[in-house]
Amino acid sequence: MWNPSFSKHTFEAGLSYKYDLYDEKLDTISLGRKESVPGLFAQYTYTDSAKITVIAGIRADFHNLYGTLVTPRIHLKYNIRPAITLRASAGKGFRAGNILAENSFLLASSRIMKIANNLDIEEAWNTGLSLTGNIPVAEKKLKLSAEYFRTSFMKQIITDMDADINEVRFYNLDGKSFSNVFQVEASSTVFEGFDLLAAWRWNNVWMTIDGILREKPLTSKYKGLLTASWLTHLRRWQFDYTLQLNGPGRIPSTASNPELYSRDDTFKSYLIMNAQVTRNFRKWNMYIGSENLTNFKQHNPVIAADDPFSEYFDSGLIWGPVHGRKIYAGFRIFFNRDV
Repeated sequence: MWNPSFSKHTFEAGLSYKYDLYDEKLDTISLGRKESVPGLFAQYTYTDSAKITVIAGIRADFHNLYGTLVTPRIHLKYNIRPAITLRASAGKGFRAGNILAENSFLLASSRIMKIANNLDIEEAWNTGLSLTGNIPVAEKKLKLSAEYFRTSFMKQIITDMDADINEVRFYNLDGKSFSNVFQVEASSTVFEGFDLLAAWRWNNVWMTIDGILREKPLTSKYKGLLTASWLTHLRRWQFDYTLQLNGPGRIPSTASNPELYSRDDTFKSYLIMNAQVTRNFRKWNMYIGSENLTNFKQHNPVIAADDPFSEYFDSGLIWGPVHGRKIYAGFRIFFNRDV
């Protein structure tokens, strides 16, 4: 790697080589492939004291299956004030999909897999912007952050569970596909030993499925998170609590099934709570906790569970927890620990 540096300016360049051998088989379907990818890259970094940093890079990979892949990218970090930082990024990405490995959960259904012969490598542009800051509040620091990311696909392998209830189809994108994600987060040490974090994420994910621009199935429109952790004086006791809010989403239609085996086309929002209490000793600790305190479970998650060899059997439409409340306890022993 070549790496000259001139104070504020740094240049890097180099060569790379990647070799992968994939072997995927299912019945008469064979998706094995050999990837040989030599490449080269160059990167330029500009640093202006502690105020601004810019990283611009480009790489070219010469793929034996997909040809020449050029990937540009740029990152910016700007310290607006000592406690406020702005970051931005933009670039392109490529990814070769592994259909069977990435969709193994669909094998637990009676759906027939139909995989197009001309699947291409996935290609997308992505951009991002984030702002973080520390705000003094009553002699404490409140850390705030907000970020937005967008991915626009030029090429994508679509997993289609909408066209036919008895099939799952994989084919190249023919239309639009994009993802917008916006997240805000706040965290603070409210008082000594007590940490609080709250976050909210909004997901806007759409893709062209069966010729129609639709929301990505089995994906929550939003998610919320609240965590609280209290470590008492002398670190003897620790109390942890987590609250997760999962928003509603879309389910591929099952309207063509008999009424007994049909489900709603959407799912509602739901809450998940977890809690744990820990007692610390010098060389060990013991704990007790619970996951899914509200005992929330997806109702009838497996279609035709009573007839697993029927044409209606499908366990691939799971959007929520299938296990109820769990209670656990245990202990940890620390070796070579001085405290």
